[in-house]
Amino acid sequence: MKQQLRDSLLALRRGFIELILFVPIAWVFQAFMLPPGTEWLWIALLPIGYPAGFMINRLFSFRHSFMILLISAVIAFCYSLLLFGATKEGALSLIAASLTLYRGGKMAVTPWHNRLLPRHYTAGLLVYFGVSVVCSLAEPFKPFKPLMIGLGLVALFLTLFAANRDNVNNESLSNDDKPMIEPTVRKHNLYLVSTVAVITLLIVFSYQLQAALGALWHTFSSILNKWLSSGGEKAAVPPPQTEPPAQPPGLPSGEGKSMPLWLDILLYGIAIAVLGAVLWLVLRQLRHLPEWLRQLREKLAQLFGREKGEQNQGYVDVVESIRKPGLLGGLRLSRTKEPRSRWKDLQDNESRIRYLYRQWLARRVKAGYAFKPHLTPIETGADAGTQASDSPSAETLIHQYNSVRYGKKKITDETIRRFLERAEK
Repeated sequence: MKQQLRDSLLALRRGFIELILFVPIAWVFQAFMLPPGTEWLWIALLPIGYPAGFMINRLFSFRHSFMILLISAVIAFCYSLLLFGATKEGALSLIAASLTLYRGGKMAVTPWHNRLLPRHYTAGLLVYFGVSVVCSLAEPFKPFKPLMIGLGLVALFLTLFAANRDNVNNESLSNDDKPMIEPTVRKHNLYLVSTVAVITLLIVFSYQLQAALGALWHTFSSILNKWLSSGGEKAAVPPPQTEPPAQPPGLPSGEGKSMPLWLDILLYGIAIAVLGAVLWLVLRQLRHLPEWLRQLREKLAQLFGREKGEQNQGYVDVVESIRKPGLLGGLRLSRTKEPRSRWKDLQDNESRIRYLYRQWLARRVKAGYAFKPHLTPIETGADAGTQASDSPSAETLIHQYNSVRYGKKKITDETIRRFLERAEK
């Protein structure tokens, strides 16, 4: 019983996180489809759907998505009809409750970190952005503005934490279903995200903080002046009366011209189309986010001089730095300024073997091979060989490189000469 209660509370907490990201969609329907003054009961009861769906699917053990959605829709229909009847509010409650029950039911059969990925957090932020752009000036949406600001900041904090945590999990190189991260690393991750969130809050509310500090200083100076001047004997002189300023001449009465309805609809349609295109492009690039964060961390480490000791060490084997081709990969590669080792600068034959292997691997990547850093050199050679043919010296080169990397084997000048002769043919 205690375990079931603990699991239900965990599903409720995860459901709250998901609702915080996507609840502006429900606010839009509440503001524009229901009459003013309608209670928010159907929105307030949505979090209950997650633990309810979780416990129901624990009971039936459905694994197919269709069966979970079907049982969720049936339960949501009975629940909405009982509370709200055959009304618009009941229809909205039916749709929203079906989704929350379905998501809660999937929690019972799918790990949580596979159900809510960093791209979903980013999609939630884009929902806040789109709703604020399109609906912020509408009169029915004004009661939701304070909630948009408060929960939007919470969604930003959750997105930063999820993206950074996903990057840490990917860097752990763990093959387990749930990556094993040290508690110290998780704590530092939380500190980093909290610092970024606090800085963001200070930037967003800079004008309000400035006004509040100004008012506080004015109050303090007034109290101090009154305290210093309390011992004086001079009576307070009333301020001279001034005449009120003259009123400007009135404007002619009459209502201003407004745009036609068809033009309003056209402009809103264009805005929605542009927003949808931007959302589509951003979602396509989210898979590159962990790699960009890793590159940013490397650039910051170089900026603060953490790699000053890596000078004049000959050729360094950094095969893992080969970047995968992508939409923006060409632009990023064209702007890189990392120094390239030249053949004449290499001091020993081992460095020359590394250099030749790297050149071979770069040719395979250029030909379309998707580089996999977790493979060994021999596995990489077998994997790359299935995509493109190569000269017979490639297999020998891979084995020589493997012996240099893992066995620290010495390479003779004769071996290097044979590789160069084969390369020239």
